[in-house]
Amino acid sequence: MKVIVVSGVTSGVGKTSLTVGLMAAARRRGFKVQAFKVGPDFLDPLHHEVATGRPSVNLDGWMLNKQQNLESFHRHAADADICIVEGVMGLFDGRDGMTEAGSTAELAKWLGAPVLLVMDCWSVARSAAAMVKGYQEFDPDLNLAGVIFNKIGSKAHTQWLTEAVQATGVKTKVFGGIPKDDSIVIKERYLGLHMPHEMSALQAHLAKLADLVEAHLDMEQVFQTAATAQVPPLPGRKKATGHVQNGRQHVRIGVAKDDAFAFYYNDNLRLLEEAGADLIFFSPIEDCLPVNLAGLYLGGGYPEKYAQELSKNRMLLVAVKAFAEAGGVVYAECGGLIYLSQSIQPIQEPPASMAGLFPFRTQMTKDKMKMGYIEVETQQGCNLFPPHCKARGHVYHYSEILQEKVVGGFANGRHKELEWETGYQATMQVPGAEAVAEGYTWKNVLASYVHLHFGSAPQLAQSLVDSCRGVDLNTVNAAAARACHQEQHAAAAAEQQSIIHGGHMNSLHGMQNGSLHPQPHLPKMMSVPDFAVPFQSSSLYRPSNLVRHSADDTDIPCAHSQLQHQQQQQFVQQAHQQQLPRKVRYDPDGRCVAVDVFAQSYNPADYQSLSPQRTSSLPIFYKPLKHHSLPTSPLNDVAEHSSMEAPPHPQGSYPPSQWSQQPQHQHSQLVYPQQQLHQQLYQQPLQQLGQQPQQLHSPFQSPGQGSSLHGSQSPTYPPPLDATHSAAPPMNAILHPN
Repeated sequence: MKVIVVSGVTSGVGKTSLTVGLMAAARRRGFKVQAFKVGPDFLDPLHHEVATGRPSVNLDGWMLNKQQNLESFHRHAADADICIVEGVMGLFDGRDGMTEAGSTAELAKWLGAPVLLVMDCWSVARSAAAMVKGYQEFDPDLNLAGVIFNKIGSKAHTQWLTEAVQATGVKTKVFGGIPKDDSIVIKERYLGLHMPHEMSALQAHLAKLADLVEAHLDMEQVFQTAATAQVPPLPGRKKATGHVQNGRQHVRIGVAKDDAFAFYYNDNLRLLEEAGADLIFFSPIEDCLPVNLAGLYLGGGYPEKYAQELSKNRMLLVAVKAFAEAGGVVYAECGGLIYLSQSIQPIQEPPASMAGLFPFRTQMTKDKMKMGYIEVETQQGCNLFPPHCKARGHVYHYSEILQEKVVGGFANGRHKELEWETGYQATMQVPGAEAVAEGYTWKNVLASYVHLHFGSAPQLAQSLVDSCRGVDLNTVNAAAARACHQEQHAAAAAEQQSIIHGGHMNSLHGMQNGSLHPQPHLPKMMSVPDFAVPFQSSSLYRPSNLVRHSADDTDIPCAHSQLQHQQQQQFVQQAHQQQLPRKVRYDPDGRCVAVDVFAQSYNPADYQSLSPQRTSSLPIFYKPLKHHSLPTSPLNDVAEHSSMEAPPHPQGSYPPSQWSQQPQHQHSQLVYPQQQLHQQLYQQPLQQLGQQPQQLHSPFQSPGQGSSLHGSQSPTYPPPLDATHSAAPPMNAILHPN
């Protein structure tokens, strides 16, 4: 097994950039690369994921013991050609100053893997040799195989450094020197690096990193050194305790995953799956609440950066609160705790309302960072986890709680008036720290600032799934649907009053959930949550190399859909027979991974989650047919994934009149229906309601017909609500107007 560990003399030497470049270069050569990250970091693995096309896995010598780390490593490395492990901080930095616990050096020795040491040599000459010699002799048991000089000034500089190291007589070899280039630096902010989707020209950046590594490092020497790794075999792998073996009832757990919520340990998600959970990923920024959920997992991230977007998605906020109040399981960490509070106050921005489940509000600070390892012991009042169970994790935040007494300096205790109980007794891993109260628990809700690693106490994942099995699905889903319905009517009434008093809508952007809404946001629906497929995207959906199917083949409608099953099937059949416009999504390797299907309707809830006929294992996303959804040519809209640009159209652009006649092929993004569907779904229903539809230029029309959707004239659609049409017409009125 080929394994190489990349570490640094300190933080900030360019370790992550070089590691990502090495991963990208190896993948470009055809290697299947598995990435690992030492320590509790969430952000570096997101960059690994983009470079390798596979989830990156955290290894940690303090949160997990040696056996647990080896089990995780073997599980994820089994099908890889090479494993590249990025270290944390400096090579010997760990949880304290006396031992190697939690350090990169400790993990490298557990894995029997050689280490490459990265040094920032911008202002260094012969002194680099002293550092290399000192690092090698500090721990003779460590295989310090090579050194990489970063930020060198010239080839002569590299030669000078190389001769100095060789003169010391150390066994460590020089693998090369990378020139100083500020354009390859991954920018940082509080909590760590910028996330990959925030970087412009991401693929060009990855390509440049790979080019630099290929040009200035001895790649063959890297691969040969990685082949010398001697990873200890496992004495005997235990069978997983999950649903595949025990056949127990599946439960669906919704996992918040988008630009605002991205901090999850991959092993946490895996352990939940093994315990019997079907994980359903959704975006709190854009999606409504998937149905048939027994639980929610709200992880950490940057909710403060997307506070206004989260606040605008009122349909999800009210659904989550109602779901929890009705007895649904909700496990929230850090950013998830913020989402459940009354509001979040970003720095120098107005506060944004959140779900309002907790009786406090939160705000961001500039200098009150709480970071470090932590050990917790669950308390008697914690309903999701067994009492007196010890687990390990870390805290990592700049936010604080207001309007609530803070206990222990970093944690949050109980709110007795509302019968909230303390979730944990928590101990920070700093000298002299004492156990303090941390977290809130109430009914089936547990929220805390602590990011737990379930691998430190695998019974936590099983207990969480078992708690979900006790949830009354009918009760919690009905509560969520009722809350959405009330929010929808309240928004419609408010907007109708605005129209009566002189306001008007002049854009399709104002439509939300069947009503006119003052906020330009329309939730899109998740894919049918019956399976997970390989989806290489670090922005919205967790990639997985497992294709798993649920226990049954049940179609799942939207939580607040008002359609009957027959109407659902009518729409599904119509979508397939009439060839609704659809957009194919691709992963970085050019494989089709999902399909977007567009349709025009007054009520997005009527179609945004309807389950397709199962002709393949691809998830299908039903979305509203909005004027910004449809391009004016097949090349204007690209395949949706975060790590690769859409491949070029193999036959070039087709005239609009020929779009619906062109056959599908591997890299086509859009397939358009005949013009009659546009007539049926848009013009006829408006005429039936006494409205004269404006002439819109769309892919259903030939050039020159009507005005452009992006022109100065905007359609007034849907018509204003009145006493006769106070709500959206049913779907069958849209599909079968006659």
